Amino acid sequence: MSAPDERWYESAFGAEALALYAHRDLAEARRQVAWLLGDVAGAGGRGDDPGGSPAPRDVADVLARGAVLDLGCGAGRHLVALAERGVRAFGVDRSVAALAATPAAAGGRVVRADLRALPFADAAFDAALSMFSSFGYFGAQGDRAALREAARVLRPGGLLVLDLADPAGVRAGLVPRSTRRAGGLVFDEERALEDGGRVVVKRVRCRPADGGADAGGAAREWTERLRLHEPAELADLARAAGFAPAGGPRADASAFDGLAPSWDAARRLHFWCSRGGL
Repeated sequence: MSAPDERWYESAFGAEALALYAHRDLAEARRQVAWLLGDVAGAGGRGDDPGGSPAPRDVADVLARGAVLDLGCGAGRHLVALAERGVRAFGVDRSVAALAATPAAAGGRVVRADLRALPFADAAFDAALSMFSSFGYFGAQGDRAALREAARVLRPGGLLVLDLADPAGVRAGLVPRSTRRAGGLVFDEERALEDGGRVVVKRVRCRPADGGADAGGAAREWTERLRLHEPAELADLARAAGFAPAGGPRADASAFDGLAPSWDAARRLHFWCSRGGL
């Protein structure tokens, strides 16, 4: 097997990826934001499932009153959902295609940048969110750098909330191969675990659904690599970056249930921590 592409994220998230993940839509983002803000009913939670309890009160309070940064905002669906709830939110992402697809309802508060080098002043935000497994792309050292940057741009006492794939669930339920159609394309996906089950790798090949040439004249292929951070590892990484773990990690279902046969089909792992310096 060839050596892994450590910079896979530079080419993976093009227009085709937006079609592949189109099921991750605004309706889902609204449910997730409702959960974060303590609105169980709006999140679709029920009293008899793990998602039937709201996010911790301190998370909801900080999100409601301060400036929030969406780390890896993609096409801005969570920004729109936050804005609809009156939250002053900003987004950062590396994907040109995703940022170009950001709707006006997001408020135009998006910037293209690497999460390891955020273009914001120190202590600029009250909270930061990382939704839909947007953390775990850069390898062990790079993920540490991303956490340090998140801590830098948060005010003392500011909160970081990570929405991640539950490692145990991913390993237990990984689907090796699948094919599905979306946005006029057919996506063939292959998944495997590497590094002793600590990294999940997805190889995607997309082709026109009608068998003809696509806009680029050929099928496109890319690889996605996601590091599955265990709860104890997350806590250690957070402390090293200057955070004090405030709660979690805990696994939840309901509004965060996966819809596709991928690593995001497992229950979600939620981890929240506060920046030191109070």
